[in-house]
Amino acid sequence: MSRYYFETSVFEMSDEAALTPDELCDLMKEAFKRAYEIKAKKEMEDEIKWIINICDETENTHLVKFVNLLRNHFDGIVAHADFLISSGKIEGINNK
Repeated sequence: MSRYYFETSVFEMSDEAALTPDELCDLMKEAFKRAYEIKAKKEMEDEIKWIINICDETENTHLVKFVNLLRNHFDGIVAHADFLISSGKIEGINNK
């Protein structure tokens, strides 16, 4: 049985049970939200690695591509814990 801690709830699933794609997306969305609220780099690394492991286990082609993206940009993603900056404004200007 797998146990996933999600906010204040605990999700328990037997090995036969599977999350629907929508449920998995909701889980990943909340995990990323939680990860970006973490101020300690090691804890943020652990949270992102957890997301990578969950997505990897699905063997879904879209999520495997997403995992590759996370792995390729891992250092930049977890740097947010140290520097608390993002490229959001620059990306917004580029899209105008």
